[in-house]
Amino acid sequence: MKNVMRFCLVFLAACAIGTATTPIFSASRTFLISEPVEKALLINLSGENALRFITQLVQWDRTTSSSGYLQAVRFVEAELRNAGVEVRVEEYGADQGRMAFQLRPSPYWPPVGWNVRKAELWVVSPGKQKIADYSVQPIQLARYSRSGNVEAELVDVGVGTREEDYRDLDLRGKVVLATGAPQSVQLWAVKKYGAAGSITWGLNDSYSPGKDDPYPDLVGWQVLNPRTVDGFEPSFAFSISRKAGHELRESLKAGPVRVRAQVDATFSDVPLATPVARIAGTDDTAGEFLFVAHIDHVRPSANDNASGAALLLEIARGLNQAIRDGGLPAPRRSILFLWVSEGPGTLGYVTHHPESRERIVGALNLDMVGENAATTHSMLRLSRTPDSLPSFMPDVVEHMLRWVDSMPIHEPTGSRNFLNFRIQPFSPSSDHYLLNDGVLKIPALMLNFAPDDFHHTNLDTPDKCDPTELKRVGLAAASSAYFLASAGGSETAQLAREVAARGKIRMFEVQRQGERMLYSAPREERVEVLRLVSRWIRHTALREQGAVASTLRLNREPPQDQLVTGLASEMAKLAQEQQAQLEQYWTSLTGDARVPELALTDDERVAATLVPVLRKEFMHHNWERSMDPARTSDEDRTWLAGYRQRLYQAYMRIPEFLNFIDGKRDLLFIRDAVSVERFNFSEGLDQIGTWEGLDLAHSRIDAGQLIRLMTIFEKQGWLELKRAHEFRK
Repeated sequence: MKNVMRFCLVFLAACAIGTATTPIFSASRTFLISEPVEKALLINLSGENALRFITQLVQWDRTTSSSGYLQAVRFVEAELRNAGVEVRVEEYGADQGRMAFQLRPSPYWPPVGWNVRKAELWVVSPGKQKIADYSVQPIQLARYSRSGNVEAELVDVGVGTREEDYRDLDLRGKVVLATGAPQSVQLWAVKKYGAAGSITWGLNDSYSPGKDDPYPDLVGWQVLNPRTVDGFEPSFAFSISRKAGHELRESLKAGPVRVRAQVDATFSDVPLATPVARIAGTDDTAGEFLFVAHIDHVRPSANDNASGAALLLEIARGLNQAIRDGGLPAPRRSILFLWVSEGPGTLGYVTHHPESRERIVGALNLDMVGENAATTHSMLRLSRTPDSLPSFMPDVVEHMLRWVDSMPIHEPTGSRNFLNFRIQPFSPSSDHYLLNDGVLKIPALMLNFAPDDFHHTNLDTPDKCDPTELKRVGLAAASSAYFLASAGGSETAQLAREVAARGKIRMFEVQRQGERMLYSAPREERVEVLRLVSRWIRHTALREQGAVASTLRLNREPPQDQLVTGLASEMAKLAQEQQAQLEQYWTSLTGDARVPELALTDDERVAATLVPVLRKEFMHHNWERSMDPARTSDEDRTWLAGYRQRLYQAYMRIPEFLNFIDGKRDLLFIRDAVSVERFNFSEGLDQIGTWEGLDLAHSRIDAGQLIRLMTIFEKQGWLELKRAHEFRK
């Protein structure tokens, strides 16, 4: 009878976690944090509260440095002060002509203030109909549109980004209707052919194509250059739905259409305001943990990224409250919170705080974290650090996600969906990307929901947000931060063992997939596949050894160093065993008595003798913007354009080439490492079980072309190519 009663009590306690404000707790489900820490986090973090913050933020058009953006900043500051959280608002940009680590000025820096008094688009003939109004839907006016007051004929130019779209058309003073991205359309229609402005219809950016099939009223977010670039200043651009665009196109088929566009917008140079909050640690020499979420975006942008900004506010409030109430001891390291303009705000912070590159032990970016996954057809994703910056961070946050997944957490007004999360490769397009850049080397992850039917559209509204998911993500994020901020010697040692164990799992997964690749490879490709898999095993082991070694950022005492050395030795031994097993598998598969010699090509032998050494600090992901035209020949410019087209995922791989440069690695090592690395959030869409995966065609990187790329970069003065023997003198 006692056992029955005990079972009933445990069952009721588990149910209470999902239905009551104050849950009943069982024993700790994670060895990285204690039961009292679990209890304090569960009690003090509220998804309902985060949703309340979202509904406040979406009332403002939060374009960077606009009046709405500043109102959102003041709201965050006021809420933090009311909660007793230490906060200040820093300003970036007024004292700099260019962004730090950027060799050439950007049109987006210093920040531009843009405020719109009025913007309307009307059809005035035939009939009269308003088709866009900034006061109702700010997203209908492309960001950084200029003022204008035009009544003119409307001309359909199709896509509007190709020469053939404009053949035999007189566009001077007219307004064009197009489906292409407005900045590209304006370069053709306004700059070259004298049009007064443009209207974009349907969704055309990299996140959106095809999403408006089931949602014909979606209006996509669009952006123009805020400054004059190459002698051209854009005019105005409106964005309308696919449904409205079809109606205009059909009207044009019936006869002439005249539109009136009125835009009253002002520009100003203003500093970029950034709220910075801090929960003070007890040891100022131990470093800091960083949270970041971008607060800027067009109204409403509930999930992107009022959800991240709101959840960050709730985490700061909840952690601070738990510490003040005594539920949590003050952490050893400080925990920092940044509400930024995506990109410039984060770089502004590290520019003004250069010590942050050494002090920050890890960072977590919250970008689109409040989704009702069933409504947006999405799932939660954890983006890892790049292979050039292996870290303990992914295993910590994944561990906490699995802890959250072990509990039936539901908020009173939230969904009862199951937690659905995936681990994905390193991805771009948000502030974690900048922090991981080789010039900063701050290990940073992103938590976000993707894909999302309503991303960057007018239908990204609070009704798509879910208090349940907000609480779950908040718990995983806050527990990760608190553990890392509090970790001492024993916790760091336990973390090193956890990272090593997870690393070995990933190594075994690579071996499994490598053998599968060999099994399915055509005979004529088997030797090349063997070489690729061998390379993959070797570099996976090095990556996982690096992740274990990264725990030394938390504790540099001799026992930790000895533990890391021992764990790395185990992983190196495992890699050797896997290489031997790969050779055995080859002989059993092919019947060959010997494994073929994997000889280097002439270009690979040369690459093995060249060691790049960086000579300038710059953001590697901005390498194209940093190019000095005076140091780039027409031949090199043409070659670069072609190379970017030929190289798979060039937008990620070229920065990663630079990220791997440490003055010791040769170009063959760098080529081999990047050839087996996966990137991009889109990869995760078809990688349901694991983020690991490789194929022969996409792994090919020509060593000779990499040498040429680095030679071009050497002409820019960014690096020097030294011969390997120079380091052995």
